[in-house]
Amino acid sequence: MTKKLTVSLTKYETILGWIYLPLQLLVIPAILIFLNTLAGAPFDETQINFIFFCVNFLLLTLIFHRFLVQSANVSLAAPWKTISSALLGYAIYMAGSYFLNILIYTLEPEFFNVNDSNIAQLAEGNFPLTLFGTVILVPVAEELLFRGLLFAGFYNRSRILAYAVTIVLFSLLHVLGYIGLYEPKMLILSLLQYIPASIALAWAYARADSIWAPILLHMTVNAVGMTAMR
Repeated sequence: MTKKLTVSLTKYETILGWIYLPLQLLVIPAILIFLNTLAGAPFDETQINFIFFCVNFLLLTLIFHRFLVQSANVSLAAPWKTISSALLGYAIYMAGSYFLNILIYTLEPEFFNVNDSNIAQLAEGNFPLTLFGTVILVPVAEELLFRGLLFAGFYNRSRILAYAVTIVLFSLLHVLGYIGLYEPKMLILSLLQYIPASIALAWAYARADSIWAPILLHMTVNAVGMTAMR
């Protein structure tokens, strides 16, 4: 029998989370872009992305603050379990990425990840700002939505469904904004690159029974990636 996650969202948090999900993907970015066009001195792309990261982080931590605190209590009660889950999750991610990249670069020697390319361009505009947003703000926000809302929401009913939903949606999130800008083959291969991370993040959460394990893992993955861009 599948072990159940002990810290779950309340009905109120779940409803707000599902309402916020499409707002985060479609409405909030559009509002920020529109407001930026009205500004006397518009922000550049790096700055407007950072503002989005901040808004997203603040709203999600506000919605899920109880969940974050209770998960922190679980981690504080068993800190090594959280840390070891993040470390083992990183090993799973690295192993999966290694073998997948062999396949991807065999199929397309000129491949580059479209999302990583965009982040690298943002980092050229302001590396410290992009680093802080990518390593601190983004992991907390994305883990609250994809592992806290989606994965945990399905996990106690169906572990397979929980993994399937979060793998598909988390991977799609990182390429949706580039549809029409790159050829489909490049988008599909970029999407595939996020599957190992999706699996590792969900696995770390289930093992640690705390959202802080995938947050730490996500922060580590992004920090390593940003360091490589430097």
